[in-house]
Amino acid sequence: MTTKIKSGGLNNNIITTSHLHTNFSVDSDKIAANAIGPSELNQAANYTFTGTVSGAGANPADRVYFHGGLATAFNGTRVTEVQITGMTANEIDSHNAFDGTTFTVPAGGDGRYILNFACGFNYDDIGDDGEVTYITTKVNGDRLGIVGVSHTSAGQMKYVTPQITSLADLSAGDAVTWWAYGHATSGNHQFLAGVRGSGNYPRTMVSGYKLL
Repeated sequence: MTTKIKSGGLNNNIITTSHLHTNFSVDSDKIAANAIGPSELNQAANYTFTGTVSGAGANPADRVYFHGGLATAFNGTRVTEVQITGMTANEIDSHNAFDGTTFTVPAGGDGRYILNFACGFNYDDIGDDGEVTYITTKVNGDRLGIVGVSHTSAGQMKYVTPQITSLADLSAGDAVTWWAYGHATSGNHQFLAGVRGSGNYPRTMVSGYKLL
């Protein structure tokens, strides 16, 4: 037998502990707010919902995230802050928002992000002459975070891999870039590649994901 409730609606809380079963139907345009109280929907039945469900949290499939390693090592310029580009090795990009050089927050991607940056410096090829090294993450050209290392004596660093993790509130269109500075006694240092399985040398790579 099919039970029907005709048009006119249900008053608030008229059904409080009932179960809706497969053969239950409603002919009216709507059910008043809270008309169905602490009830259960029959798991064997099919229900069609229209509109928006609020408060259920973000869909994990919509989460913004990216990763990339430096595909090919290249030389920096002594005593000069250089932008790290070409981080396309083992690239992961959920929203086509990372081009290996810049992460641009996609439309609808406003939120709080974790941003990671590790940069491998090679001073070995210029006589282990590293003196001062730092890396920085920038948002729209402004420094978000910076970390560095230096030695009290000139020319004492061989390989260096500073790493930085930043927490930032970003909006659609914000551009995140990564920069590095190396100072050797003489000669230009090298930024080491970040290709997976490329050996035990320090690696250059970035990643990030939206938390909220």
